[in-house]
Amino acid sequence: MNDGQIEARRLFLAVPLPAVVKAELISLIDAVRRSAPRSARWVRPEQLHVTLKFLGDVEPEQQEALTRAMQSVCTEAPFRFTLQGVGAFPNRRQPRVIWTGIQSGCDHVAHLAGLVEAAACEAGFDPERRRFSPHVTLARVKQPGDFESLWDQVDAVPFTSQEVDAVDVRLIHSTLTPQGAVYRDVESFQLHGTKKTT
Repeated sequence: MNDGQIEARRLFLAVPLPAVVKAELISLIDAVRRSAPRSARWVRPEQLHVTLKFLGDVEPEQQEALTRAMQSVCTEAPFRFTLQGVGAFPNRRQPRVIWTGIQSGCDHVAHLAGLVEAAACEAGFDPERRRFSPHVTLARVKQPGDFESLWDQVDAVPFTSQEVDAVDVRLIHSTLTPQGAVYRDVESFQLHGTKKTT
């Protein structure tokens, strides 16, 4: 029963993508999805982003602590990166997640993720045990299937995006619905250091 207190929210931190790059990714998805089994659930345009840290269910006081800790990340400089290729976790034969990776600027994204991780730990969140692997999720796979045709199509249409200007980190609220997750920006942490080059 809710006694007037604000409930915990499912949150994560991510680098947003501009509309032009989202459009490129949707074109890529449209080009390859017909070759994939139906068990692959493809991401909608508004769900495309680079996740830096998944936080889980966050209480209001935890969010306040995170906002304070993230101020140190705001001193980091903006940078650019590009997306390239299509792969899968854990592998192409038995994919659970289909993704596009980061080419130029990958070190900058990994460095930013490390700063975000440190800020989250300072705010009391559990450290991430898995190694950070920069990517954008394109699809999630619910059931095993034959993905050979998909990878043939992927290899036939090599993908490289336009450059992405990483100028802020978004705190995003994820609401789970029967139709899938719905995302809403909660807060933006602007990067205002001296701009980096790739």
